[in-house]
Amino acid sequence: ELRGIGGVRHAGDRVEPDPDGQPALALRFAQGQSLRENPPHTPDAIAKVARDLGDALASLHAAGVAHGDVKPDNVIHDPTEDVAALIDLGLAGPAAARAPRGGTPRYLPQGDASLGDARSRDLLALGILLAELASPEVATAARPLEAAREAALPEPIAGLCLALLTPDPGSRPSAAWVADIARAHLGEASAAAQGQAEVRS
Repeated sequence: ELRGIGGVRHAGDRVEPDPDGQPALALRFAQGQSLRENPPHTPDAIAKVARDLGDALASLHAAGVAHGDVKPDNVIHDPTEDVAALIDLGLAGPAAARAPRGGTPRYLPQGDASLGDARSRDLLALGILLAELASPEVATAARPLEAAREAALPEPIAGLCLALLTPDPGSRPSAAWVADIARAHLGEASAAAQGQAEVRS
């Protein structure tokens, strides 16, 4: 039995076991366009992306897994549900891994003294992605990490990126923190509060 990972498109809670006994995750089709094809630009729309990707990465990281290739091409916006879904786990691996398995150079910590672990690299990539959505200058920059650190961004993107793009990998916040900051901007309850409300109801 497999349990779905929040924010990552999956087929359901049960799949037939692998004949070799290897763990697997079944993903379902995510409809919509990638953020590369149809990027949002308003602070509220970008905050929704931060919320949804924060939730998705928080679930992955809690399971000990890092995505490994967070970028606009790997995020699909579903217009029917108005949510952003993280797709393509082809480079996923242990969250504690120090050496990248691959990834897109544009979304890696190039030039920083430390690459950090895979979890922290996911978070930095998320920060670059959010900065690109909020700033055309960052989106077209040859060195997006440097451009994102210097860009004048709207809130809450500025605060999120300031934390996510810190050169010290160990100082980056959790993905759950990202989702909660985005929810606060949108006037939504935190994930913990939503869970408590569901339990009481």
